[in-house]
Amino acid sequence: PPTWLLRVALPIVDQANTPIGVLTAVQAIDDDFALNLVRKTGFNVALCQGTDVLGTTMRENALDQNLPEDDLCTIDKDHLIGGSQYYLARAGTAQAENQIKSSRSLTIVDIEPLYTANTHTGRYIQILLAVGIFVFAFGVIAYTFITRIFFIRPLRRIQARVRSLVAETNNAGTEVQSLTTDELSMLARSFNLLSESLSVQESESQAMTKQMRDLLIMSDAFISTLNLEHLLGEIVSRLG
Repeated sequence: PPTWLLRVALPIVDQANTPIGVLTAVQAIDDDFALNLVRKTGFNVALCQGTDVLGTTMRENALDQNLPEDDLCTIDKDHLIGGSQYYLARAGTAQAENQIKSSRSLTIVDIEPLYTANTHTGRYIQILLAVGIFVFAFGVIAYTFITRIFFIRPLRRIQARVRSLVAETNNAGTEVQSLTTDELSMLARSFNLLSESLSVQESESQAMTKQMRDLLIMSDAFISTLNLEHLLGEIVSRLG
């Protein structure tokens, strides 16, 4: 393509603000100008005039082999550039302040790489690892909270209730051993104590029932004896 130049002119005035000359600067629009234009940003650009690419920061990637220049320099249209790396390009016009109306505008094409999964595999692994650690920690906290609310506290209430029942009903002097700190062991021990207390009460109840049965038998025998004496008395009185 032909060489295009960027020309900047500034008037030179004296102390009376009277123009005495013109200072001009000329810069060729080429790859070096494109590199200087985006040196601090690190962007990839192409500079076009009409359908010709005048300069680009990606000349070494042979953009003209992957996408025709007339398509790349089309304004307000997205272009996909293929190859070993995919790029998305979009062009727009740029004008300098106080630019002469008869001067042509420069077309700047912004070229952005399209990243694939393989490009950021390491970063994705780090993100997944961080999410996994967060989910695991959240699960442990939720499990601890749910266990404490729905299991440990009810078990402690049951244990306290069982111990109070054992203390009230244990008339046989059953010794209550010290319970372990384990919640399930403490609950099992409390149920064992309650079972022993109920067994003692059942034994006492059976003994009392047997005593009552013996008393009833003796009472029946005594009543039968009284009735026999009365019957003998009646017989003797009538015979006499």
